[in-house]
Amino acid sequence: MSDTNKTIVRRFFDEVFNQQSQAAAAQLIDPALVVHHPLLPGGTGGTRDVVQMLREFRDAFPDLSYAVEDLVAEGNKVAARWTARGTHRGPFKGIAPTGRTVIVGGTDVFVITNDRIAETWVSSDLLGLMRQIGALG
Repeated sequence: MSDTNKTIVRRFFDEVFNQQSQAAAAQLIDPALVVHHPLLPGGTGGTRDVVQMLREFRDAFPDLSYAVEDLVAEGNKVAARWTARGTHRGPFKGIAPTGRTVIVGGTDVFVITNDRIAETWVSSDLLGLMRQIGALG
């Protein structure tokens, strides 16, 4: 079960985030997905909120790619440590494009139910991202 859940999470990063596959998203993500993310209003959202947030990231960083560094699984949970890289080519949170390449690390904890991602908690270096694009001193 742990290996299956790790495969689901790895596919999520590779196929949904990196390849932007709608088919993979439909297969891997529970329609009732709950996401805990500091950039979502109230800190929690569903599939529609996540799609909008991902669109904002892609508009700002069109070459955004994720590399999974570590996966650890226990029961129906998978923790993923990842690194994202991209070039700031569009506005992001009110910051005009800088052309700077950014590298941001993070860790997500996923809950897998019926072979789909049902819930996730996201912790990423948003402060570091804002510093890299010149939003902070």
